[in-house]
Amino acid sequence: MLAGHDQVIGSDFIMRKRDTLNADIGHLNPDDLNTYDQAYIERLIHCQAKECLTIPTDVELQRLSNEYTKQREVLSAYHDEVVDIMIDYDTEAAKELGNFDPYIDKVVIRNQAEMNFFYDYITLYRTVKNKRVIIDWREAHPDAVNQNNRQVVTALEQARFAILRLDENLAHGGIRVTDMITQKESLLIDKALNRSRKEGMFFICSLLTMGKYVMTSGGGVPVDPKAAAGKSALSLSQPYLAQLRNAQSVIDENVLQCVRKIYGLCLRGGALSHITVH
Repeated sequence: MLAGHDQVIGSDFIMRKRDTLNADIGHLNPDDLNTYDQAYIERLIHCQAKECLTIPTDVELQRLSNEYTKQREVLSAYHDEVVDIMIDYDTEAAKELGNFDPYIDKVVIRNQAEMNFFYDYITLYRTVKNKRVIIDWREAHPDAVNQNNRQVVTALEQARFAILRLDENLAHGGIRVTDMITQKESLLIDKALNRSRKEGMFFICSLLTMGKYVMTSGGGVPVDPKAAAGKSALSLSQPYLAQLRNAQSVIDENVLQCVRKIYGLCLRGGALSHITVH
């Protein structure tokens, strides 16, 4: 179980409030949070979708929102079954991302939002036998999948890395978003993100396709395109964007490299350090 800050929460983890520039965690160079390509950021801000969303009626939005709530609960229950898998990969993953403290020999996590983000990386962007860790776990635990959770588990296993621009808050937890990779508009349902009213910002996450709407895997980070740190995180995608748009697999090597750089900077730089999870 997760404990409070500055508490050991497992053999490999410690949850600790730390200075976001603490050299013990990933040896973050402060310049990494102030290195960006403004022209690239402007292109993302003004990117026009090639496929636009037809916003559902209020009644349909309400129906989809209710469906989302059920599927989110089902997905959370599935995550609870899988979460122990982190112990098998946590140290290696943290060394890749830079949130491993060699002095205490622990993975350092600031809060639950970072834990979700870290879990997302392990399960979806680390591979075992040329497949996602989450798929390898499910194949070893076939009884974990049932008629009730099959749809969302399948969507999770096929989740794709996304850089979303949050374009318009809608009713019932909906958000009109544009994915910078697919260049398509979608209906994202995320009630907490909707309540936070972050229109104009970007959201880096893993996206599940659920028919008429999309939802996140549970881990994600809002990124401000007006802040230097946010611009720096977004700019890390620039060398990969063309390859991401042409990738034939959700675990294409370019996808994995891009995710590793962005997730690593967000964890080392404290991008999620003030986010609460409800």
